[in-house]
Amino acid sequence: PPPFDCKMPCMCKCESERYEAANSEKQRREKLYSIEKNRQDAFRGTTMAGCTFEFDDGKNLKLTKLAQNYVQKFNADSCWLILYGECGTGKSYAAAAIVNGLLDKGHTARFTSMSIIERELWDADSKAEVYGSLSRCDLLVLDDLGVQRSTEYMNEILFNVLDDRLRSGKPMIVTTNLTPADILQPQDLAMQRIMSRLCEKSAPFKCDGKDRRKDAMSLNAAKMIGELLADE
Repeated sequence: PPPFDCKMPCMCKCESERYEAANSEKQRREKLYSIEKNRQDAFRGTTMAGCTFEFDDGKNLKLTKLAQNYVQKFNADSCWLILYGECGTGKSYAAAAIVNGLLDKGHTARFTSMSIIERELWDADSKAEVYGSLSRCDLLVLDDLGVQRSTEYMNEILFNVLDDRLRSGKPMIVTTNLTPADILQPQDLAMQRIMSRLCEKSAPFKCDGKDRRKDAMSLNAAKMIGELLADE
């Protein structure tokens, strides 16, 4: 027989429960840290990280419902969306809220624009890695399509982003002030080639409503000018 007792110590029920609770809390914190890290990466170069369904102003309930359902039903086969309409109608906010909703569920996503992509490509040691990161994430949002410079270089970047995304088979959302005619019947030959790729899998949704930015300016003016004119 061995000269000493080799039995492993056994935790009592209370100790076991405390251990499990501590381990569960550690896993919860690690998950939250991972989500917040992904959020910082998803919105880098933008100011849209705070756009969530919780703070939605409720001025376009149809758009909000569309965005919430997109998150709830999201999978690898989710459709491409084109959110189009006038300035300030909530297109970018809704797209950013979708990204936040998916990040909270553990998905990967990116909210970006052509100007940000152009800067990242300019600074990158590997352009292939920039394009690869845009095609790998579960959802890519390309914000404000149509405001970029219309040059051969920018058109090439846009085509590559759309083409890589199509090849990946993963969902994408585009926001734009372009009209359906601009999208379906572009005058420029290079844009015809690009829009053909975009329309291949996309479902368009018109975002109606007043320009929220103008409403915000009116409220700001009333408050700030009133404060400046008020007697102390």
